[in-house]
Amino acid sequence: MISLKTLHRSNAAKAGHYYVDQKDDYYSRDGSCAQWQGQGAQLLGLSGEVNQKQFTAALKGDFGPGVKLAKSVRKDAKSRAGEDLTFSAPKSVSIQALVGKDNSVLEAHDHAVRKTLDYLENELVRARQKVDGMTRSEQTANIVAAKFRHETARPSRSDPADPQLHTHAIIMNVTQRADGTWVALANEQIYKNKKLLDTIYKSEMAAQLEKAGYALRYEKDGFEMAHISREQIELFSKRGMTVEAELAIMGKTRQTASHDLKQTITLATRSAKRPEISREALQQQWEKEAQKSGIDFMAAKRPIELSKHDHDKSPPGTQ
Repeated sequence: MISLKTLHRSNAAKAGHYYVDQKDDYYSRDGSCAQWQGQGAQLLGLSGEVNQKQFTAALKGDFGPGVKLAKSVRKDAKSRAGEDLTFSAPKSVSIQALVGKDNSVLEAHDHAVRKTLDYLENELVRARQKVDGMTRSEQTANIVAAKFRHETARPSRSDPADPQLHTHAIIMNVTQRADGTWVALANEQIYKNKKLLDTIYKSEMAAQLEKAGYALRYEKDGFEMAHISREQIELFSKRGMTVEAELAIMGKTRQTASHDLKQTITLATRSAKRPEISREALQQQWEKEAQKSGIDFMAAKRPIELSKHDHDKSPPGTQ
């Protein structure tokens, strides 16, 4: 699932700490959880791992002394710093990747995020320019994006964090026109095509997983990994269950409640900070819950592995 919201310069320092501090490299430990992406980033000399100083400066509209920004890139507190495009993996994908320590699934998520941002950059990014008193839109095909992979959901007031694989892609409010001028990024096409971006993300991830041999269960709004049941998914969805319980008290469901009401309940029931539990202890707790619920992480590829094994054992002349 993809969500989208605007960030403002007034929150640059706070956002700089949140996105960088919450990044999680528990498995890969190679810096891949915080990366720059985009042709615009390359043009500005931003590549590889994102550090907090660079990121906070970019949110403030500061890309170094050699980069001159047009007046359209405002720097006052209320101006737009960028867009937070958040890619959230299906819960069963989070469980397999994080609880099951399956790096191939983690890589499928990263691949899907990267490909979706490639599409956004090449097809949806615009800049405005006045020519002879008329404003026209120019397709620029370059973005400055900072990606942060997080691996836990915000804990509720009574429960520790659930596994939730998601990536925040912060698309800075700047793009370079063909004349070399760095200007504000027009975001209308990004918002207009949010559903399309969501479809691309899910399709790319599903294709990668199936290519790697994982069995999927397709549902109305996407897919889940076939070997993890709905009941097992709910075990690791405490935040969502808390919200649904609050809605039920009001006689509503996720389908009938307004977006504003769901957002209000989500904010009211979340913990202001993580409970005092280490990542290692949290991992152990997840693994115990998975074992108790009967999740068989090896079953994700078992049908294909057995098929290959049986094929290799076939009598001569029958293959």
